[in-house]
Parts: sequence; C-alpha cells; structure tokens
Amino acid sequence: MKTLLLNADYTPRDLIGWKQAFRLLWQDNEPVVCLYYSDRFKTDSKGRQHFIPSVLILKEYQKHSGVATYSKSNIFARDKMVCQYCAKLCTPEIATLDHVIPRSRWRSNSRVSSFENVVTCCKRCNKRKGDKTPLEAGMRLLTQPKRVTRPQILARKALLLGCQPEWQQYLESYN
Repeated sequence: MKTLLLNADYTPRDLIGWKQAFRLLWQDNEPVVCLYYSDRFKTDSKGRQHFIPSVLILKEYQKHSGVATYSKSNIFARDKMVCQYCAKLCTPEIATLDHVIPRSRWRSNSRVSSFENVVTCCKRCNKRKGDKTPLEAGMRLLTQPKRVTRPQILARKALLLGCQPEWQQYLESYN
C-alpha cells in the first residue's frame, strides 16, 4: 500500500510506503498533514486500528530538482511498460531496456544510458534489433525518448501501481 506525498505547493513529491507515512505523521514536529485516509487499516501490537494515509502534504515546501533521475524503473514508468517498437504491454519478466543508438556506436567519454537514448523494449524486439539502430533494423519507435520531470514519473508510477481515486486530482495534469 502506497501513500502519495505532496509538497507544500500540492505538486507530487514521492510515493512512500505506509510505514514511512505513519512515521512522518507521528514525528514530534509533525512535518506533514494527512489530506485523505484510505479505507484500509493496520492493527498495532495493542490491537488498535489505524487507517492508512492515502495522501500526505508537507507543511513546508521542500525544494528539489524538477528533473527525474535516470533509472530502469523510471524508464519503464515513462514508457508505461509498453514496448516502444511493437506496442506490446510488457510484464516485468519480458521488459528490457534498449539503447536506441547502440552502446558500441558511442564514444567512450559520452553518456550512453540516458533518458534520451533508452526505451522500454520486449525481449523479442530487443533481440531482433540487436546492435543496430532502429533504421538499420527496419523498426520504428512509437515515441521519441525524452527526459521527463519528477512529477511526471510519479504520476506514471502511480498509474502502473493502480492509482487511488484520491490521487487523481493531484496527478491528472502530469499524465
């Protein structure tokens, strides 16, 4: 169960686990306010039931870089787990990363793995493309890979995880 953490300006900041959400709520200085609780609850060791926070907002704005960090999970989220060559929805077992311009074609001092050169690809298409460019392999990209912002990545991860109804109003402008 995940909790959406919003910055003080209501922009998505992070998706956190329920344990971390409770820790933030129960800190002495209370850095967050709960906007919505989910219908699920956890029972503590004394038998008390606590509803799990669904949306938390920070009381004070925390500055952060608007750019998402490059990672495998962020590439999958950006592409919504869809193979960028055959448009097939990939399961985690068949999803791979593909370098649009193959690693062997890059000079050693440049960044091969970046948002602008890596896409989600199924194993079948990745094997078919091999060490070629999409043009050489006779394949077309569905969308041109590009850098995305942190809120966009969070919105797409929420979509993949199963977005809770309370999250919609905070994430809809980023999808």
